[in-house]
Amino acid sequence: MGNVFGVIAKNIWDSGVVESPESLNITGCPRLRACRQYSWQVVISDGKNFYESETAIFETGMLHKKWKALWIAGIHNGDVKQPVNYLRKGFELSKPVVSARLYSTALGVYECYLNGKKVSEDCMTPGWTDYFFRVQHQTYDVTDLLKEGKNAIGVKLGEGWYSGTISRRRNSNMPSYGTHPAFLGEIHITYADGTTECIASNKSWKCSIGGPERFSDIYDGEFYDSRYSMGSWNHAEYDDTGWSWCQEKNRRIQIVGIASQAVRKMENVTPVKFTDIDPELWEKEPCIPRPQRLTIVDFGQNLVGKIKLKLTLPDGKMLMIKHCEMLKPDGSLFHNLRSARATIQIIGNGKEIEYEPLFTFFGFRYLQINDLPESVDPYSITAQVMYTELERTGEFRCSDGLINKLYSNQLWSNKSNYLDLPTDCNQRDERLGWLADAWVFADTASYNFDVAGFFTKYIADVNLSRTGYG
Repeated sequence: MGNVFGVIAKNIWDSGVVESPESLNITGCPRLRACRQYSWQVVISDGKNFYESETAIFETGMLHKKWKALWIAGIHNGDVKQPVNYLRKGFELSKPVVSARLYSTALGVYECYLNGKKVSEDCMTPGWTDYFFRVQHQTYDVTDLLKEGKNAIGVKLGEGWYSGTISRRRNSNMPSYGTHPAFLGEIHITYADGTTECIASNKSWKCSIGGPERFSDIYDGEFYDSRYSMGSWNHAEYDDTGWSWCQEKNRRIQIVGIASQAVRKMENVTPVKFTDIDPELWEKEPCIPRPQRLTIVDFGQNLVGKIKLKLTLPDGKMLMIKHCEMLKPDGSLFHNLRSARATIQIIGNGKEIEYEPLFTFFGFRYLQINDLPESVDPYSITAQVMYTELERTGEFRCSDGLINKLYSNQLWSNKSNYLDLPTDCNQRDERLGWLADAWVFADTASYNFDVAGFFTKYIADVNLSRTGYG
């Protein structure tokens, strides 16, 4: 049974009676239409009785439907570590809404908001694909976020895997894919009277680089200046006078649906201890003053993710946080990140801020914090563990604690290296989907989690990126 959201449609396919021992990959259903909701049910018989499954529902994305939206870009000079772009569009709805979907993607990474609220808890969307060939799009149910009257959509757009430092060739710093991140999005609205409307990205949108994320980069971390706070920039009432118009971009790339689950903040870990060490152990950095206090925070576990904390810094005062996996015998950081800085710099505005990085993640157990204010309890800092939201399918435990710890360690390795693709490492200037690293762990990962969709996405990009010689 198929329907346009909220409108019941006819039965589109009935297989009839099929006498076969097969239960998988049964073909015959006609081609599905884009942006539709379908329900399905199976009836089986053992020759005597009939058994009906519960009715299940799924939706199709854009499929091969032509997008009305255009690729748009904000202000960017083509170099790495540029300010995060803020994009917005105000619009007015004159009738009650019964259903609305946002179809969106980016060359780069993005977060969407409607009337001030995030449309999803997904992280690092749309994920990393081979941008020479394809990019994924996401579908979000935004019905409850819209209202009759004035509305606004806001987008934060960063460089990510498309044009950030991870995409640059190590010897030349030349881009592998592109230099300017871009966004594409449509809101499909169905009104109570059955009429529809599409709000699409185009040059009528506005952009700004005035936000606090002065850069947010996978390798190098984030520079956050809270003095640039944008206020209610993603609300309908916001005055965007002075913002620039977005530029339309011609991007020829296949847009596909998602095959795997999204990356999310899956767990929270709190510190097990902290230590103030001699500031003389601090390794000098250009233009950074020597700290008066140097604090090491230990989370007791190597993980991948990002921190979250509340703090108040005097106007113009900087706090610097470094991430690492190991300590030296003297208690200072052991640097094994090569060129990746893996650093957060926060500049205060005299007010309390609740902070977490935006378009980056780190592999770490320890934090080194320069001049942590006495008012901040180190135990209040949270490490948010990030990985692809995979369903756990296997567990192991036995009477030997050492073997149980070994199993726990490999499980953490699985979580830490399955962030959108199977990476080789999660901390230094690499984090790439090398084939050998993925292959050697695949059997173990398949025991731990349902990785069918995860590897479907990965192998599709492996096949696309092969040379003519294989």
